[in-house]
Parts: sequence; C-alpha cells; structure tokens
Amino acid sequence: MKKYFFDEENSNGSLSDSITILNLPFLGVSKEAMKLSGFQKLMLNMLVQMYKAKPFVTRNVSQLLFEGYHDPLIEALAKAKNKTMLPNNTFGFLYGQNGSTADSLYTVNQGNLDVSKILTIEAIDNRTSLPYWGSKYCNMINGTDGGQFPLPISREQDVYLYSAELCRSVNLRYKVDVVVEGIKLYRYTTSPSLLAEATVNPDNACYCVDGNCLKSGVMRISVCKKGAPVVVSMPHFYQADEEFLNAVEGLNPEEHLHQIYIDVEPMTGIVMSAGKRLQMNADVKPVNGLTGYEKMPSVIFPLLWVSESAAIKPSSADKFKAQLQKPIATGYAVIFALLAIGVFILLCLGAFFIIHAIRNKSRKGVIANRGGAKLAITDNSGPASEKLLTKPVFA
Repeated sequence: MKKYFFDEENSNGSLSDSITILNLPFLGVSKEAMKLSGFQKLMLNMLVQMYKAKPFVTRNVSQLLFEGYHDPLIEALAKAKNKTMLPNNTFGFLYGQNGSTADSLYTVNQGNLDVSKILTIEAIDNRTSLPYWGSKYCNMINGTDGGQFPLPISREQDVYLYSAELCRSVNLRYKVDVVVEGIKLYRYTTSPSLLAEATVNPDNACYCVDGNCLKSGVMRISVCKKGAPVVVSMPHFYQADEEFLNAVEGLNPEEHLHQIYIDVEPMTGIVMSAGKRLQMNADVKPVNGLTGYEKMPSVIFPLLWVSESAAIKPSSADKFKAQLQKPIATGYAVIFALLAIGVFILLCLGAFFIIHAIRNKSRKGVIANRGGAKLAITDNSGPASEKLLTKPVFA
C-alpha cells in the first residue's frame, strides 16, 4: 500500500500555498470539443460560460495533489453524458492514490527453468503484452520492476525494466562506476535514444499516437491515461529537443538533477540506490469556437515534475557487506593463497629437477664394454683421455 506524508521540514513551502496552473479538466474538455459539430460546440460554450471555466485555475498545493478540487463543469458534462468523467467529479494529480494499493498485478518469473529470467515480468494484469501501442514490438514487456535484475550484470549490456509511468519497457545504459555506503556499484542511466523522435530512432515510430509523432525528448501517453492529453518528459525537458525548452520560460535542465539513474550491485543484481525523475506536461492546442481556447498557443506545457529517490541505509549496507561481500572477499583471498602456494610448490619442484639434472651432467661418465672396453674419463677441463682395460668391467 502506498502512503504519502507531507515533510514540512524538508519542503520549500506549505500545503496551503496557492499556485496558478493550467486547468486540466477544462483542457480535457477542449480536446473533446475538437470533435464536436458546430451546434454541439455552441451548447458546450454555454456551459463553459455558465460555470465560468477558465484555461487556468488557482488552487492550493493540497488541492492540486492529494485532496483534489471539485469541478462543476465536469459534473455538468458527466450528468449530460450519463458517464463518469472524474472520480467524484474531483481532480487532483494524486487524488485517490494516498493509501492505495498497486495499480496493476504483475506476474514474475521465478527463474526455476532459466535463472537468467529471474524476476522478469511475464504478464501485467494477466496480459503478456501491452494493449496501448501500434506494434508488437512496442507492446513487448521486457525486464523487471526495477528493484533487481537477473545476472550476469555487465558494463557492456543494458538493463531493462517496465515503467508504469511511461506505459512501456525501457532500457538503461551503463555510465560509470559509483560507490554508495562503501559498496561498489554500476550506474545505469537513460540515453537520449529512449525518447528520440522516429527519424532518429526508428524503433520509436510505433509509440506515435494516431501517426502524430513528437520531436525528441517527449512522449504522448494519452492512450494509457484514459485519453488525458498528457505528455511525459524528463524534468526541465532534459535530453529533449530545444523547441520545447524555448517555448516556455524558467527551465534549466541539468544532468545531476534531472536524469533517471539506477545503481546496481553487479554480483547480485540488487539496486542499491536509484533516482526516478519525470515531468508531466499538457499538450495544448487552440480550439476554434471554444471560449478561452481560441487564442491558446500550440505548446507542450509543463505542469509538474516528480523526483523519487532511494538509497540503501548505512545499517543495511553494513549487513550486506558482512554477509555477502566479506565472505566473497575471504573466499577470493583463500583461492589466491592456495594458488600462490601451488605456484610456490611448482617452482620448488622445477628448481629441484633443474639442480638434479645439472649435478648429473657434472659427474664423470664411464663407457665400458665387456671383454676389453674403452673407459672414457671426462672432466670439464679438457678433452677425454682413454686407456685400454685388460679385464672386463663386469666380471
């Protein structure tokens, strides 16, 4: 179960602070208005004016996040259509999620038949592929949930995980070795190719919604967010096309603040620290005949960005090192010691045989034949001398 608490001490502000932000429910109405006939749009405009709906609203932080705020226009439209448009006709970015259980049911491989597939996701809500995208490739479910990865872990190979926020599988690429709480880890990060436009990375063509492809660094996810005009990116449009960054003011992308990363312990595949940073944006377009949206610019409008980070606690790191790393290091030390002893013994044996061979060569040799043989007496100081034996050597 997910439970969120407000940490006032580490926050720059309070839940009662007011913020003026794009009116997301009204934005959703504007997208539907594009499909309406002239008469239907006229009736919608009457409701918009009656309930004084505006493209921007001012609400406090608590209302925008978990508490939510009631939207009378959405309530009126829901009654007219006889359908639910928002839970309790209330909008909040995280409304209803505090104290909620997991969004989906994951079926995970236990690695009994193939240890290289341990913890990889086999199905989500009993589906072995995703229902959102335009091809079998983009709908593939690859990798784990990001908490641990199957072995072997290599600097040369990407790691894969499924991202519920992006509604797709993603790959992260090795970047650098890092040390967290005395544990050596491999850091993996997203590469620009992950959200690159189709002309740069053709594999991303099937993520274009209705054939409408955006430039690099952003991705429409309306197909998996109940049609909401939501576009996801890295915070401050990090790794995105400059067009998006130049369209708004106040953004300053920085790698160390806005990059997604995971730090993996290579012997176990366990993630020891991680940072997930994502920005939610609205896909805004002008709508002819709709009050408030007739002169709106076409822009990917930033709404908020989220940074979720975690790292192993010092006490847990000490246990990990004591229970795994130290025994392994001790084992390696024993192996190296045995190898050293073995090499020493081999050197001693080699030296023994070499010395023995040298001694044999330095001895005087005797060549004899039965019944009158020649005796060859050899020393190392000169040529051999010979004399005739009058008796057999072996008599």
